[in-house]
Amino acid sequence: MLTCDPGCHIDIFNYPVALRPSKFLPTNFDTRRREGIVRLIYSVGIDGKVSDVVAAQTIGSPVFARLGIDAISSRSYQPATINGLPVAYRGASTDMYFTTENPRANTDFDASYDRAIALIKGGKPAEAIQVLRDALAQPQQSLYETGAALYELGISLARIGDTDGAVAVADQVILIDRHTQALSKSIRGLIERFALRSYESSHRYLDARDAYDQMQRLGVTPDEDDKAAVERLERAISGADPITVHGTIGTYGDVPYTNRLLRAHFTIVVSKGSIDRYSVFCDVQDGTPSADIHHADMAGWKDCSISVHGAAGTQFDLIDG
Repeated sequence: MLTCDPGCHIDIFNYPVALRPSKFLPTNFDTRRREGIVRLIYSVGIDGKVSDVVAAQTIGSPVFARLGIDAISSRSYQPATINGLPVAYRGASTDMYFTTENPRANTDFDASYDRAIALIKGGKPAEAIQVLRDALAQPQQSLYETGAALYELGISLARIGDTDGAVAVADQVILIDRHTQALSKSIRGLIERFALRSYESSHRYLDARDAYDQMQRLGVTPDEDDKAAVERLERAISGADPITVHGTIGTYGDVPYTNRLLRAHFTIVVSKGSIDRYSVFCDVQDGTPSADIHHADMAGWKDCSISVHGAAGTQFDLIDG
């Protein structure tokens, strides 16, 4: 059990800042898929050099993951600082979008997608889930096709009560929605509604609020279920009761679990595996960090997130409050 009570302190922290963009042209290579997004997790040393790069999430060809790793490894950074002094930083992240010049046509994806929709309409979500997963494993789909299939997969997982699965899919489809213009406005609205409900049900209230804000920007009219979810999340955010979120460290042990914090203290209870360490990062907006500021009381924290490192597959409850 790891705890941080209201009286604990943390040094003032500044994130690393990229000094120059990476240069890469993802063309003239053979890939079976047309588009992709890669979420990269990496470390920045006190010398500003990048290391320990991992493709934490890849939508599209594995080629895109390799290109992303090469690209981020070529970057230079102004290192992170604590109290004005450079420090090594683990857990930096970047999302990269790729597209090929000469996409190939997909002849099978549409048929699989249509079959899945028919199964969903026929009240067979479990069968639809397998068909959608098979469709997503096929080559050559665009991000539009991938996003549409992921949306239907997430909805189907939610219908059979697989909340963790639905949330994992929500993370993927939101990655597509917010980093590309691949999806139509109507589908984007449906995706944000799905994310709102998935995140709210899993107690990721700040992510749920972000999804609701996106719905409003897209002009989506909230229905009664949306309004009820928003009421619940606003009560949770503004209240003082502890919030329990189930956390899992992903496939790679070097890729941490991350979440945003709402309260001034937290507890982590491990149910499976082991945790090596955790880090808390905050943006203290009402002061300018300098060498003269050594600590910030948690009561003054804003926009805090926690990063939990440990063995792959580790499961725990994060009790926020």
